[in-house]
Amino acid sequence: MSLPLEQSLDQFMAANTALLQTTGMPHRLWASIWGRIEANKLGTLSPTNEDPAPIFDVAIVGDAPCIVAAQDLIPRAAVVVYRHEWTFETIEQARAHLEQSPALVAAVSNLFVAVNALSATPSDDTLKNAPIEYIINNLHRITFSFTVASSTSGKEDAKTFNYVCLDQFSPAVIPVSESATPMLSAFVFVDQRSMTAYTVLYPGWIKAAAEGEDALLFTPDDDDEDTIPAGTVITRSPLLAMKP
Repeated sequence: MSLPLEQSLDQFMAANTALLQTTGMPHRLWASIWGRIEANKLGTLSPTNEDPAPIFDVAIVGDAPCIVAAQDLIPRAAVVVYRHEWTFETIEQARAHLEQSPALVAAVSNLFVAVNALSATPSDDTLKNAPIEYIINNLHRITFSFTVASSTSGKEDAKTFNYVCLDQFSPAVIPVSESATPMLSAFVFVDQRSMTAYTVLYPGWIKAAAEGEDALLFTPDDDDEDTIPAGTVITRSPLLAMKP
């Protein structure tokens, strides 16, 4: 039986406040993570539209393709929580997963098509003719890592996981900002209730909540002031990339 929404939010905050405090994410956006997970509205589909469409799009800016806001974005709508659809610990394990799942090969190949197009990487027949070899040789371009410390028998053991998000606008597709103020800040979030890991992007353009401000409420003025218009180029802060 699912919990009432208020009780579920209380449990989320109790379990995750200490972790979220280390991320730099404004308090007033924390509940947006919970809302995405609770409603299973993960990835870059709009959390508000009845007919969901991606909040990002591809447009030519100057002479180059870029990721842009597909609509005017208030801060809550720009909080993205990605599933880690493919997780593995070693290259050998990654290869085994690919050899066992043609659907995974197809999904990862499609992600590389998007990444290559946006990075102006020349097409490579290897992706079409020998996709598993291409994926293995280029995994570092789409794969990120995080480390989880667990306590067993009184000892602290750290385990590193590699992951790929297969969303149409995966973090691998969104370019890293060259400035100190990316449009979206990024971090890996491990929900302490289920120990499920997600990647979170949140608006890097808004100011952190003032000390003592209500952590969960927006005012209309907040949304109006912090909205970014459709067509704004989207960048992100770095995530820990898998080593080549």
